[in-house]
Amino acid sequence: MAITIREALALEALRQVRVIAGHKGLDRKIRWVHIIDIPEILPWLRGGELLLTTGFGFPKDAATQISLIRALNEIQLAGVLFETGKFIQKVPPAVVKEADRVGLPILEAPYEVRFVDITEAIHRKIIAKQYEILQRAEEIHRVLSRAALEAEDLSDIARALASLIGKSVTIESAEFQLLAHCEVGQEMDKVRQETLIQSRTPPEVVKALEAKGFLDALKMSYEPLRFDGLPELGMGPRVVCPIRIAGEVVGYVWILEGPQPLSDLDLRAAEQAATLAALHILRQQAISIVESRIHHTFVDALIRGEFERSPGLRERARLVGFDPSAEYAVGILSLAPSTERGRKWALTSREDFDLREKIGKLLRHKLNTFGLPQFITYSLNQIIFLFPGSIGWSQLRSQVRELWGHLQNSVPKDVPLLLTVGNIHKGAPGVARSYEEADKLAEVVQPPVGVYFYKEHTLARLMWELQDHGVLRQLREETIGRLNEVDPSGILLQTLRTLIVTQFNRRKAARILGIHRNTVNYRIYRLQQIFGDLLEDPQFWAKVLLITETQNYVSALIQR
Repeated sequence: MAITIREALALEALRQVRVIAGHKGLDRKIRWVHIIDIPEILPWLRGGELLLTTGFGFPKDAATQISLIRALNEIQLAGVLFETGKFIQKVPPAVVKEADRVGLPILEAPYEVRFVDITEAIHRKIIAKQYEILQRAEEIHRVLSRAALEAEDLSDIARALASLIGKSVTIESAEFQLLAHCEVGQEMDKVRQETLIQSRTPPEVVKALEAKGFLDALKMSYEPLRFDGLPELGMGPRVVCPIRIAGEVVGYVWILEGPQPLSDLDLRAAEQAATLAALHILRQQAISIVESRIHHTFVDALIRGEFERSPGLRERARLVGFDPSAEYAVGILSLAPSTERGRKWALTSREDFDLREKIGKLLRHKLNTFGLPQFITYSLNQIIFLFPGSIGWSQLRSQVRELWGHLQNSVPKDVPLLLTVGNIHKGAPGVARSYEEADKLAEVVQPPVGVYFYKEHTLARLMWELQDHGVLRQLREETIGRLNEVDPSGILLQTLRTLIVTQFNRRKAARILGIHRNTVNYRIYRLQQIFGDLLEDPQFWAKVLLITETQNYVSALIQR
């Protein structure tokens, strides 16, 4: 521990001491006081001492004096105090000039000032400061230890650190999302205000920090770093301490330093708070993993219709807030299929798995902002989750739309997503039914991207609720099935639909199809060869329209 030259000069024992050179070095720290009056003084010094001398053994020629001052400065001596009036009358001019140049404080005391009084006063002050620092360290340890045991969230840690150092604190994720903050009665700069409003560090600030290389330095550092700020963006000086777990940066502790710099002990407190934040994040991750496993287990059982069979599952579900008597709707968020794979596909690459996990975290975060429970499970390329139906269909639809917009803004544009939502139903059996609706909808909607509600797809509901798949198969075979065999290109089917819609107005059909009327006549001739008298039956027309309007649904249903 040490005190500065400036602090030492404030002591009563040094009130007659004056600074005659090296004023810019008054914040050099005194580690100890040493009295020496022999010509060869360098071997007896280690740096950080305040050297007291009567000048008796000090070199007489200017060149040697200059050389000695340079050597003392190189070993980082705190300063030199000359006693004048007995062996020397004043400090040599060469010493004053060179000490001013290098910033080494040169002090002068009259003969009547006793070295023993100076030594005792400074050493007492050093010891007192050591005691103060020990007390302060004990306070830091006590406050942060209590926070470690009692903190319910990162806000408690931010408050604990802010109370210790008297500075405003924010804790942010590695992506600069605001996790917690505590303001200490000081005026915030523009960037801090925007961070609190937007719940994240402004993107232009992050880009500027990256351009200056500060983010790279921060990722490599295991200690707090000072940053002078970005005045052009309205950002004042900061101290930033990385939060690390297993060597990986998972967040940052930002401190608004202000005009009064943080002490070494304050920096140590910030470092300990960062470690505490890392432990808290690890604890939350562990809790999240346990809760996720519970959620996954009972949500899996719910959608499979097996919930009522297991008393243990029912108990665990109630522990995490699931009400078996309440109403719920099921949403299925799917990584949309590529042309090479079906609507459901197993994750075969680390990239697919990481993407699904990232989207799952985004979904959890948004559900949390809605104040909704996070009842989520995963299956292949799908994330399945529950919406409480008590909020009503209108609000549920609004929140689903907002959730979809959040995902669209957060996920790369080249990642296609499909979100389907079943109807609101009551109880555990209702969850299984809502899941079946959302799952069926996901199989048949076109295009297979976007957000869809089962409640709003009347034809899909009608076709899926038909239990006799044989009727559907026969209906298709009697209508478009015949055409598919004769004309796989679909030209005749397109013509038939157009004729039915126009009530067999050949001129209008030709205009809609963009073909000559004679071509329409020829196609009608071919249709008559296939269907005969059916072509004049309105009931047949209705069947054709029904089966062609819903052919995607019917095809998916029959293939099951």
